[in-house]
Amino acid sequence: MAGFPPDSGYLRTALEQGWIGLIIVCLYLYMIMHYSITNYFKARDDVDKLLLIGLAGAFFAVVVGQYAQEATGLFESAIMIYAFTGITIKTRYLLSPNKKTV
Repeated sequence: MAGFPPDSGYLRTALEQGWIGLIIVCLYLYMIMHYSITNYFKARDDVDKLLLIGLAGAFFAVVVGQYAQEATGLFESAIMIYAFTGITIKTRYLLSPNKKTV
């Protein structure tokens, strides 16, 4: 990629890893958005809903930001993305159906 400036994070992924790598990255991003939105609708507590919709909104901003520039390539943003992923997946198991909302 010497001399070719990829502005988009998706273009950089396609150039470095090929189309299969791009499909895997897009599936990963889709799955995290899917988990956060479905867990939002399954949540009964307002705090859990607020956490999940906040994570979904921030993750959506990163996914859209990938079109204009490489948003997930930096070390700091990669830590944020992986933390969002872990919280989103773990929240599914922490949702208690017996918890009453006020």
